[in-house]
Amino acid sequence: MDEAAGGTGLSAARQRLLDAADRLFYAHGVQAVGVDRLLAEAKVTRVTFYRHFPAKEDLVEAYLRERMARGRRRVTEILERSPDDPRAALDEIARPFVEDSTVP
Repeated sequence: MDEAAGGTGLSAARQRLLDAADRLFYAHGVQAVGVDRLLAEAKVTRVTFYRHFPAKEDLVEAYLRERMARGRRRVTEILERSPDDPRAALDEIARPFVEDSTVP
């Protein structure tokens, strides 16, 4: 069995699958990325993939949950850094959205 990745309790293979999903789904969209491409990018076997995710939809759900959790952690960190300056916190929260919208 795979070793835990970074003390998170996730196996290294599962984490590689989630990392690959994050890169590929964000860049190309969920529908455009097939399981074979995920396997190649994450360097895992089909058996390993299905051990962690019974279907691609299960990986998509885990990917979305991780993105949401990451976003919430980021907002919490920003708010903790600027407890008395909500405008500065809002500017920092909005910055990535503005930057993404200006990239062709």
